[in-house]
Amino acid sequence: MANYLNTDRSALSKELGKLLHEGIIDFEKNRFSLHINADKYLESAGGSFTR
Repeated sequence: MANYLNTDRSALSKELGKLLHEGIIDFEKNRFSLHINADKYLESAGGSFTR
């Protein structure tokens, strides 16, 4: 993944660790799950989410 993103593996690992600690992502081996509340994200960006 680091090669694909053109970044250093240690930098990617550090950022993934932060996201994991914050509960934004979960991962196991090569499977990632993104946990984001779209309403909260868009509200902080000044927008709204309609379903």
